[in-house]
Amino acid sequence: MIKFNDYDKRQILGRGIKDIFNAIRPQYPVKKYSEVFGYNFGMKQLTKKTATNKEREIINDWLDYYECQHIRGAYYGIFTDKNYVNKVQLLDNMFKKYDSFLNKNETIYRGIRFEKRLDDNRYEIFVKNIDKAFKNSEIIKIDEAPSSFTRNKNVAFYEFAKADSDKFHSIVFKLIKKKNNELYIKDFAGKFAYQDEIVVKSHKS
Repeated sequence: MIKFNDYDKRQILGRGIKDIFNAIRPQYPVKKYSEVFGYNFGMKQLTKKTATNKEREIINDWLDYYECQHIRGAYYGIFTDKNYVNKVQLLDNMFKKYDSFLNKNETIYRGIRFEKRLDDNRYEIFVKNIDKAFKNSEIIKIDEAPSSFTRNKNVAFYEFAKADSDKFHSIVFKLIKKKNNELYIKDFAGKFAYQDEIVVKSHKS
């Protein structure tokens, strides 16, 4: 399993934690929708009715660009404020409590982008680590924090990875079989429900 060392993590994150590993969430909050393809005994389905007030708050934070960065930064140890450490614990507990009940064999996507800049070597570091994993037949650990995926392929390619733009290096992951718990947050996304977002426990997969 690929695991970035401290130096690589600092290089990848750099000063711009806001623009890395995050499918580049737009700077806005990103309906009720149920789809059952089987039943995971002992798990609840995450909806506005089953979520507690605290859980709804952290989902709203995740849907906010900057708050999401701070929560993810806490997984890296960059933000050590007790408030964000508590949010990390709450989010991890939600993965144990809820599941999406979606088809685990459905392909979902994660798009990320790297701005093409001469002074930015994060893309090369990222690709180097992925390439090493492929060559050694290792599992690719996508992130050190939970990751946002989408069921909408076009969202991953063109909204988050900007695959049609010459300004960015674009990478899209295809997750073809899900095993661990996931949080399907379309129900909370308002007018951006089209993004069909699933938060995946990629840091423990």
